[in-house]
Amino acid sequence: MSRRIGTLEVGVYAASMLFLNALMIVPAAFRQIILPEITVRYATQRERAFDVYTQSARALLIVTLLLSASLTVNADQIVPIVYRDHFSSAIPVLQILIWSFVFTTLLVPGGRLMLAAGRQAMFVPLLIGSLSLNVVLNLWLQPSLGAIGAAVARVSSSALMLALSFMCVQRIIYRWHVMPVLIGPLVATLTMIAVNVGLRWVGVQWIVALGISWLVYAGLIVILRAVSAAELRRLRDLLLQRIAPLTPP
Repeated sequence: MSRRIGTLEVGVYAASMLFLNALMIVPAAFRQIILPEITVRYATQRERAFDVYTQSARALLIVTLLLSASLTVNADQIVPIVYRDHFSSAIPVLQILIWSFVFTTLLVPGGRLMLAAGRQAMFVPLLIGSLSLNVVLNLWLQPSLGAIGAAVARVSSSALMLALSFMCVQRIIYRWHVMPVLIGPLVATLTMIAVNVGLRWVGVQWIVALGISWLVYAGLIVILRAVSAAELRRLRDLLLQRIAPLTPP
């Protein structure tokens, strides 16, 4: 990468990756929690395994959209805090790169379901397709766009991987209606972005604007019934059940 776009652009990309790497603890932790549950349920109560899959996807969608949208809108304030006014050119890169967090995290439930169903071999062509797109886009975009081109390549390849894996799960393992799940969080996210941007435009301090927009997001998630109280309780019980053995007495 440094030979094609220079060490400065590499540093800008690395500065943006710091935020993404910090957030990647979410899918890593969730992967360890959800795999045993889906594996056990798939062998004994298959419908329950499918419930865990859909509820996990719904919860992760709500959380990742919230975090990614918040960072996108407020990157101009957050990046200078971390780097003390250095790497300002990392702001637009982060605003693009952060959306790979959504796609990568949403891979977790489907990937765990594929493993439980013994369909892990399907991942090989999916990975090849995703990596191929990443390489092609990097070769095409990096010379003209630098770190922004690398960010676009990563987000695009992550989105392709998610789309392909979702189609495989839908066709081979379990089909479910995803549009009703998407509409509520997407409407809440767009509204939250509009509120955050609008409040900052009229002069509200960014952290206050962010807090208000989070309240709007939470309210819309409830109003639009993007997730039910029963689903939240079941997911909470599952997380507590899996975390309990890791907690020291």
